[in-house]
Amino acid sequence: PGSGSSGAQRAVQRSSRCVMSGRVLSAFQKTALRAGRPRKRVVPIRDWKYFKGDTVKVMTGKARGEVGVIMALNKQKNTVAIEDVNMARKIRNGKFVKAERAVHYSNVLLLDPESGKPTRVRWEWTEEGEKVRIATKSRAMIPIPDQSKYSEVPDVKNEAKDTSMSEALKETYTPI
Repeated sequence: PGSGSSGAQRAVQRSSRCVMSGRVLSAFQKTALRAGRPRKRVVPIRDWKYFKGDTVKVMTGKARGEVGVIMALNKQKNTVAIEDVNMARKIRNGKFVKAERAVHYSNVLLLDPESGKPTRVRWEWTEEGEKVRIATKSRAMIPIPDQSKYSEVPDVKNEAKDTSMSEALKETYTPI
């Protein structure tokens, strides 16, 4: 009472002060302090049961209940990008574009080929000795999609801008 500032203003003043000295921090200093925090370490899973081209259903999160095809995997972050699911606006080349946001692999389930319902999957060995995915609900085999259509884009050579091998190997340094 009597200080002339509201409770909200006092809270802002307290939160923008240094813990050690009590001095007011600039926005740049606060950002620098946040940047120093250690990031949460992600442990990549060893045995992936999802592949590009699999049809999955999102079980939790904002996109819950949506069905789509996996178009990209990030095995370092344990995430999958699903076609037309979990869309967000991103800036690309100065324009807003709708793009898929990644979903954690634990939030999606493969669709059973027989019933069309989400199911967990496990790896089993066939009598011929090959490793296959088996749906736990119906015991149906889930084939791995053809990966050839998802292969990497080949590097296109631009002869006009590439340095020839003979030019690159030419000795140009002469010691004095």
